[in-house]
Amino acid sequence: EAVGVVESVGEGVKDLKGGDYVIPAFNGECGECRVCTQEESNLCERYKVDPMKRVMVSDGGTRFSTTTNKDGGSIESQRIYHFLNTSTFTEYTVL
Repeated sequence: EAVGVVESVGEGVKDLKGGDYVIPAFNGECGECRVCTQEESNLCERYKVDPMKRVMVSDGGTRFSTTTNKDGGSIESQRIYHFLNTSTFTEYTVL
């Protein structure tokens, strides 16, 4: 479990703004299925998320990478994968 502060939001985001406090959850909600319409639910029947998948649900990619200098001055980029779909053990994350 984690808590964070929104630094910035992307185009089309209407319900969050910079400075808002958030609690990221690794399992999403469709907002329409029988379970999501209950008052106390976070186990969506339609939006089945594999918390060990390590990539963004939206496009199957990752938003993080690291670069290292190799011998001879070349730079190598290496992907860093998400943990529990939220990467909350980091200083910054993308949700």
